[in-house]
Amino acid sequence: MNKYFELLFGIVCSIFIIFTNSRAQKVEFGAHWWNAYQLTNEFVFNTEKDIAKEAGLKWIRATFDWSEIQPSPNSFDENYISVMEKNIDALKGDGFEVIAMLLWSPKWASSYSFADIDSAKHWAPADTSIWKNFVGNIVSRFKDKVHYWEIWNEQDGSYFNTSPGTFQNISRASAYSQFLKSGYRKIKSIDPDSKILFGGLTSEAASNPLKKEFMDSLFIRYNAADFIDIMNIHVYVNAKSLVDTLSDRWDKYRLTGKAFWITETSNFRANNSGYLSESVSAAFFCEWLKDSVVAKFRHFNQNNKYDLPFVVLWFPLENKREGYPPFPMDWGLIDSTGNKTELFDECKSCVSLLTDVDKKKDLPNEFVLKQNYPNPFNPSTTIEYTIPTSLLNPSPYQGEGHRERLVTLKVYDILGCEVATLVNEYQQPGHYSAQFNVETRHSAGAERLYQAAFIFIR
Repeated sequence: MNKYFELLFGIVCSIFIIFTNSRAQKVEFGAHWWNAYQLTNEFVFNTEKDIAKEAGLKWIRATFDWSEIQPSPNSFDENYISVMEKNIDALKGDGFEVIAMLLWSPKWASSYSFADIDSAKHWAPADTSIWKNFVGNIVSRFKDKVHYWEIWNEQDGSYFNTSPGTFQNISRASAYSQFLKSGYRKIKSIDPDSKILFGGLTSEAASNPLKKEFMDSLFIRYNAADFIDIMNIHVYVNAKSLVDTLSDRWDKYRLTGKAFWITETSNFRANNSGYLSESVSAAFFCEWLKDSVVAKFRHFNQNNKYDLPFVVLWFPLENKREGYPPFPMDWGLIDSTGNKTELFDECKSCVSLLTDVDKKKDLPNEFVLKQNYPNPFNPSTTIEYTIPTSLLNPSPYQGEGHRERLVTLKVYDILGCEVATLVNEYQQPGHYSAQFNVETRHSAGAERLYQAAFIFIR
């Protein structure tokens, strides 16, 4: 969208500005590093961490797997925990923020304990108090390192089952609400300043009638919003229906004031005719992030009361196959040998483009058209304005490092007739000024400028 500045002004009266613009929101990027805390090989860990940093990522999301951390009711895997502590210290030392996912029921705690271990972990815990004890133990150990806790994952999908063979949307909503509530209260009792994330909704949460019923039950009937600070979803397909549903239900779900993040996204499933190759995924990496994710969902985070940035996480950091061939690959920034993939360069340039506002603190973050001076004037006056780095109204993509917008600054007389065009060009973010001289712009319209004074921006 082009930004036009249009002015009516004159000598006799003061200039008034009618201008509305939403608060600019920072965008920060990260990735889901699915094996970050199982990595005992220090060289491999540091190599992948350095690649993530080089790509411009600031957030790492990883699994705190209950089924591995507490393999039996009375024992914790201290070696696993010590590796996690060491790796988190390294990440924090390099400036990353960590989102810890608390999830996966151990077989002994699962409500489907007679299933095999891999199946049992995707069932709700049989006893909420057991879950609460686990949460308390882990959060107490990591409260000085981790301040963002995500409770479970895609509970509207197949990862939080409550009854065999069917999608029991109402009973599942009831179970997850109790589960979420107990986790929220336990974490806040240990670290009141921590932020609790919802377990991210699937992309189909609004298009699938059963999943939509689950959402309505969870938020309207069971008041889930009371026990989260950050609402989050996963975007793998064109999620227009999810945008529409959230827009329609944001207030009904009582999410006003909550932050909103995308904790998983990838474009490899975006093509309805099949999964994308690595090359094709890389080719429209930035188009996906910019148009399908940031542009569509950023406004939900606009007025969060915590002043948190809009966080978007790519899934995954390292290539991860969905099962075995011929199942598709989730394309990450790192391949199985620890080398950069074709997506890396695209990610690096795109993140640099979309987070440019954070690298140029001296630049404005909102459109401003200042009072002209002097006023009254005879025969010339100066008009100052600023072009922001915000992506709220982006111009067409110009390439890495370019955040230009078409700026048109025009002078009109009191009858609405154009007198002069002072600026009509693409300009990068920054502070600008333009001169208007009545003598050099002499016309009937210029003469009428002496009769009234107003400014408006469209």
